[in-house]
Amino acid sequence: MRNRFGFGRIFVFWLVVLMLGGRLAARAQNFDFANDRTPLVALKGMWRFHTGDNPAWARPDFDDSHWTLLKADEPWDPQGYKGYLGVAWYRFAVTLPAKHGPMALYVPEISDSYQIFANGRVIGQEGGLPPRPELVLGPPRVVAIPSRLMRGATKIEFAIRVWSSGTQAAPSQNGGPVGVTWIGSAEAIRNWASLQAKYTFWSNADVVIEGLMYLGVCLGSLGLFFLGPGEREYLWFGLSQLGYGAFSATALIFTYKALPVLPEYVINSVEDAFFFGFLIMFLYALLGRRVDWPFRVGIGFVILRAIVVPFIPIGTPLFASIAGVATNATILGLLIIILLILYAGMKKGQRDALLLLVVYSVITVMLGSSYAIGLGATLHLPMPQELSGKLYTALWDRPFPVNFIDLVQILMESALLGILVMRFARTRKDEQRLAGELEAARSVQRVLVPEVIPEVPGYGIEAAYRPAREVGGDFFQIARQKNGDLLAVIGDVSGKGVGAGMTVSLLVGTFRALAEYEHRPAALLRAMNERMAGRTGGGFTTCMILRASADGRLVMANAGHLHPYVDGQEIEVEGGLPLGIVGEAEYGETELELAEGSRLTLLTDGVVEARDARTGELLGFDRTRELVGQSAEGIVSAAQEFGQEDDITVVTLTRLRVAEAVRAGAVEPVLSPV
Repeated sequence: MRNRFGFGRIFVFWLVVLMLGGRLAARAQNFDFANDRTPLVALKGMWRFHTGDNPAWARPDFDDSHWTLLKADEPWDPQGYKGYLGVAWYRFAVTLPAKHGPMALYVPEISDSYQIFANGRVIGQEGGLPPRPELVLGPPRVVAIPSRLMRGATKIEFAIRVWSSGTQAAPSQNGGPVGVTWIGSAEAIRNWASLQAKYTFWSNADVVIEGLMYLGVCLGSLGLFFLGPGEREYLWFGLSQLGYGAFSATALIFTYKALPVLPEYVINSVEDAFFFGFLIMFLYALLGRRVDWPFRVGIGFVILRAIVVPFIPIGTPLFASIAGVATNATILGLLIIILLILYAGMKKGQRDALLLLVVYSVITVMLGSSYAIGLGATLHLPMPQELSGKLYTALWDRPFPVNFIDLVQILMESALLGILVMRFARTRKDEQRLAGELEAARSVQRVLVPEVIPEVPGYGIEAAYRPAREVGGDFFQIARQKNGDLLAVIGDVSGKGVGAGMTVSLLVGTFRALAEYEHRPAALLRAMNERMAGRTGGGFTTCMILRASADGRLVMANAGHLHPYVDGQEIEVEGGLPLGIVGEAEYGETELELAEGSRLTLLTDGVVEARDARTGELLGFDRTRELVGQSAEGIVSAAQEFGQEDDITVVTLTRLRVAEAVRAGAVEPVLSPV
């Protein structure tokens, strides 16, 4: 019992010790603000500055006490060195902490190219400096400080060699750093750079939104074009928005990627030409205008801008200034040309032109004032620079910054897309109405063109009809009179489409009504001509009427139509004026006898005027003469294969031999007496 009690006491003792010991060990950590804070310092004080170029100025032991002091976060231009171009140096020193790990610099944008020296060694470079200068506009970057330079050192002497090109590539920077330089631990600097990159993305979110907006409008406009391929205004507008969307995308890329300025300006010049060139083509297609002087001047501005923009970053300062003036002037000229185009459309009563004129007037005032200020600054004229700044000042910050120009562009795009959608809806409605009218006209024409050829004793009749469009201007009719004779009419109305189809309806109706009591071809032509007087709208109709008797006698009257063919030979028929030209025209008649087995062929000029699409050669009368020995369907097929351009109609009339007529049941057999 004593042993068990002793073990129990020992167990309880150690349990209490462990509990108390664990509790005493779990203390809250003591944070040392003086020693544990992140080593990150903003180098925004005064730096030593000197113009000129001397490699000795990079040495850590160089005495720079006689150099000028400049603010480290502003360019040298507003600090007493306005207009200075070429190479200049900055120098400053940094005392290192007693304990430090890897360290780095966060370098802001520096205009235009630069080298960074630490204790006389190059540790970073952006662009190229003389004697091999290369202009590069890039984002802020992280420059690591080599560990070997800090080993055992308590201080580092930094020198920054800067080259200012004097071009108009970045006129707001004017040489030197634009922003604060930071130094600290490599990890802290990387985190700071990441934070600044996110801030930059957020501050440029309007560019992202605009790029997506332009892409969406582009896709929508191209979609409308593919739904109605004949309406090229949707194609041109979609391509113009593609150009502006590409401009937004490349602007965002250049914000994060350091690239030579020349490719950037070449790309921008192409994108500008894409946008303004297709925008002008869109307006002309939308308003239905022909090419005139505003179009030529506008395209000239587009070409001039595309040529001169790439010279801004590569020419001499004077030449770059001239190129800068030209680019600003061409933008102002293009904005004025666009307003003139829209104003002319508005004067003609075009509603779309009025709406677009209102939209583009606002954007012209906004962008025009900005470019005018830029043009004045390039020419060193006193301009209200604060106005340009106000246009690009954010109206609100959340969820992303939006300035006045952004707002106007968003409203402009919305208005343009709305106009296009409404126009598309109106066009589709008109197309549906026109399609209904065409279908009605086709239905009428199907009734007017006989589907079944009547049987006429002693004759075999064939007909073939191929309209070039939905509604044709050719017509033919075959009627059997009470005495057994055959009346046939073939004609060609000038013009095409619904108007020609309506004229055909009038002519066919007149012929059918007159054929009930009139059998003379010349009289029929006179009556049809009188009916057509004043109803042709300046057009006319060629026509031929034929009466065939069972004994083979033919009587024909011609109103300006092609002559018929008999067994491949053209037959001269007395001619007369086409219908609808003179109200009281007279027509003669021509008689001939069609022998048994012979074939008469009537056709319209769609056969003769068939054209080879490759060579432009017409079928012509000689080839037509070779074809007329074929059936009606064979002639039409041959003309179509050669290249149909007009309506084609062919009617053939073959006088059957007696044996053939008997077999066809067209005549009674003659029986010999018993």
